Amino acid sequence: MSWKGLRHKGTERLTSREWNTVIDALDELHSALTDGTRDINVNKVTAKTGEFSETLTVQGKAVLKDGDPIHIASFLDEAKSQITQAIDASKISDISTKQDTAIDRLTSIRDTLSRINIDEAGNLSAKLVELSSSAIGHVTQAIDLSKVSDILSKQDSIIDKLTSIINAVEALKYTRGAPSKDLDNYTLDPGAIVEIVKGDLDGWAGLAVTVRATYSADASNGVRVRWLFSPDGTNFDTPEDAEAEGNYVDLTFSPGATRQRTVMIAIVAPYVKIHVVNLDPSYSVTVSAWTIPVR
Repeated sequence: MSWKGLRHKGTERLTSREWNTVIDALDELHSALTDGTRDINVNKVTAKTGEFSETLTVQGKAVLKDGDPIHIASFLDEAKSQITQAIDASKISDISTKQDTAIDRLTSIRDTLSRINIDEAGNLSAKLVELSSSAIGHVTQAIDLSKVSDILSKQDSIIDKLTSIINAVEALKYTRGAPSKDLDNYTLDPGAIVEIVKGDLDGWAGLAVTVRATYSADASNGVRVRWLFSPDGTNFDTPEDAEAEGNYVDLTFSPGATRQRTVMIAIVAPYVKIHVVNLDPSYSVTVSAWTIPVR
């Protein structure tokens, strides 16, 4: 209890002040261990179970927990590099082994034929016939070297397939298309609607629509953004049914103010028509609009 000012004692009597100080110190220790309001620094913790209500870090890095999102983009390049290196190493090892075997077999054939030419020159024909089965076997085995080409071809096919898979995974990465400014300080008459039609949306998952409106100082109503879907570019949802489905948003309104809002539209059909509606029956509004496809 040295942090409380207490020191070791011999046979002296324990005063009430000292005893109360011990009790206070024990209470502080109990609170530190149970109320979760203090930091406790220890070298090692051994327990059967543990419960962490907020975060858990190891060497300054957060520990991945069940349900945490995993972003493919963060490790895709490293994974692709490791896959490529592993395939290259396998290819080199396989080819090297088969080449060594083929060289050994060809060397055996060369040595056998050399002995025939040197040692048995007078009986060359008879000896060749005698050794023909063995020699043909060696030649046949040596011809297996041509299979290396087949192996290379198959490995190239595997690499192509893995590359295709990697490209497909890369396609899952979040991508934005180029922004398009569809309306530029357009004057929208009282109660009028201006349309923006978007097609060729295959491969895109969503469309970000940004609308900016500048209201008249005498206006009493704002602007609505509504979207209608179509399977063929001709037959679109009716405005009433689109709004019944909840496919609209209203910009906030204040007379004479400029307001801007971005809404994300899920692409559920190949075509989408965006309505920018002036809800004010008496005053025009100046609007600009941008669209960005995303996936």
